[in-house]
Amino acid sequence: MLGDVLVDAGGELVGESPDVEIADAQSLVGDGRVAIVTIEPGHHEGGSLIVSAARRFRRTIESRVAARRAGRRLTALGYGDSDVVLWDIDQFVHLAGGRSTGRRRPAELLPQRALVVGRRGDPEPTVLDAVAEEAGRRVGRAVEYGTPLARQGRTIALADACVLRVAIGPGRDKIETHRVALERLAARALPPVVGQRVPRLIAAGKLGLGDWCAEERLPGTAASHELAPELLDDCVDFLVALHAVEPGETGAPLIESAKIVAASCTQAEHREAVLELGQGLDAELEGLPRGFGHGDFWTRNLLVTGNRLRAVIDWDSATPGRLPLLDLLHLRLSAHRDKTREYLGTALVRHQLPWAEMGGDEIVDSYCRRIGIDLSGGLLKWVVFAYWLDRVAFEINASADRAERPVWMRNNVEVVLDTLGDHVPTRSGTRLFT
Repeated sequence: MLGDVLVDAGGELVGESPDVEIADAQSLVGDGRVAIVTIEPGHHEGGSLIVSAARRFRRTIESRVAARRAGRRLTALGYGDSDVVLWDIDQFVHLAGGRSTGRRRPAELLPQRALVVGRRGDPEPTVLDAVAEEAGRRVGRAVEYGTPLARQGRTIALADACVLRVAIGPGRDKIETHRVALERLAARALPPVVGQRVPRLIAAGKLGLGDWCAEERLPGTAASHELAPELLDDCVDFLVALHAVEPGETGAPLIESAKIVAASCTQAEHREAVLELGQGLDAELEGLPRGFGHGDFWTRNLLVTGNRLRAVIDWDSATPGRLPLLDLLHLRLSAHRDKTREYLGTALVRHQLPWAEMGGDEIVDSYCRRIGIDLSGGLLKWVVFAYWLDRVAFEINASADRAERPVWMRNNVEVVLDTLGDHVPTRSGTRLFT
């Protein structure tokens, strides 16, 4: 997998005398200047919180044992001391001798992945080191970053005055979307309710195999999933104004998201249902005003002071031409799921769809009045289905292995498709929500 990433970034596979050899510990030949062993856990799904915690603890032990074995293998091949990096997706990577950004979260004490690196000769600067040095040249002062955060396909590191983002391989698309979004917003005359909460892009470029960008670091701490009324009010103000930044542009049709989800379904009836749903959504929602949307608007991407919104970060899913309400629906359902630990599809069926059938609430009404939307006639339920389809396609694209995980597919995709008959006539030629 790591080899595929490097090739995608511009690296070249060779049969002899490589600069870097990537293999499992027993398959290493030892003819590269650098040798890398990656240790990944298998996928195990389902079970109670206690079962999940026990499974995580076991996999952490297994990864540590495998890392020690890989280290001994590297030593036997003449690589001297090896470096072991224990890490996980969406967690901070605590490097030996690195500058810490704070106390470790409980999950960071049980990392499930490991990277073991053996070198001949002195270690060279990492891509992140090189990016920090280049960013420092651009801003005119040294940039010292703290504990980096591992995201799917990219790395994020906080410095005193800026945020560094680095990607090698497919993750560069996220870097590019983030950069373009910030540049696009900076080119507009933004109202203060948006402009004061969006980071300014400092610099961007490419170093070696890595794509990178740096933006200013805004104040605040991550929001709580409790969503205080004052914070919700600020979020509605922000989203309404953001939507109006670029009104009227037509975005990607929902049938494209439906095709992504359908390709992951194993049953023909599910494939047919999701494709028909996508076509129906495009027809029913055609008249809704499109606008600029964040694309991943939830508490971890909101910085607050007290209960007030200070900044909105991580613009790597932001685009114009998005349907209204999707960001607000994602914020509220994600906050609910943080408390209940439900899957997306399960929470949507149990909570969001019944809520939409009852007409929503004053928060949604306020948003829609300001955007200029009339949600009568069951339109809110249509938008909820559009949110689900957009989000599930987003998550499958972000991590293709989700389509190979039966529990994930069952609780995020199939549970929704199996209840369509209760909400939506799905026979060809039948209009939905008539």
